[in-house]
Amino acid sequence: MSFYFLIGIAATLWLITLAAGLLALRWSFLGGDRRFLAGVILSALAIASSYLGVTRLRITGSQTVNGHLRWRIDSKWFFMASLVLGVVALAHTLWKKWKITRPA
Repeated sequence: MSFYFLIGIAATLWLITLAAGLLALRWSFLGGDRRFLAGVILSALAIASSYLGVTRLRITGSQTVNGHLRWRIDSKWFFMASLVLGVVALAHTLWKKWKITRPA
């Protein structure tokens, strides 16, 4: 497999994970009680795929010219951002559900 194909796979997985986290966060803010389960499922999906992206799908690449490093790409940091987004979405969804259902 070529390097660009691997970068394409990592970028596609990262964008799907980011979209799942953003949609779960949106549903946690605007969805009310009817989108609770969907928000939990999407944020759990974002967390799981981000974790796999951080631990299993590590794509690194670098270019050296005359012994000097010009650039280096590590996919771990992209998935760390989507992992944080998924955790924030799950925490906000659960906090909002707890706030709605707790006795007054």
